[in-house]
Amino acid sequence: MKAGKLILTACLVLILGGVLALGCQSQQPFAGKYKSVPKAPGEPSIILELESDGKGNWKAGDQPKVTFRWEIKKDRIWIHGEGGGVLIGTPVGKDELSLDMSGDIRPEWGKHIQFKRMPAGG
Repeated sequence: MKAGKLILTACLVLILGGVLALGCQSQQPFAGKYKSVPKAPGEPSIILELESDGKGNWKAGDQPKVTFRWEIKKDRIWIHGEGGGVLIGTPVGKDELSLDMSGDIRPEWGKHIQFKRMPAGG
């Protein structure tokens, strides 16, 4: 009887591990560092870092770094701020993101920031 419980426990651990691995894997394609594409000359750049563990940070010009957590929902990147706010990013191709800054359910195109993935180690 103990062998049966041991096998059942091992199976449950493997299933749980597989589910967690799949959950983490879905964020992998988006993990990395991104830099904003300036809309005007002299506009300060923003560095957006999405870590593979669902944590991230945002650094705009000489402002202090802001930390957040992020997840994938319906093919969009949801960035959850510490104060409860949410920004939604849309992947554009393989190496670009469009981040909605409007805070509206129906965003206006003028309120987006485009980001391009930085080379690894950049």
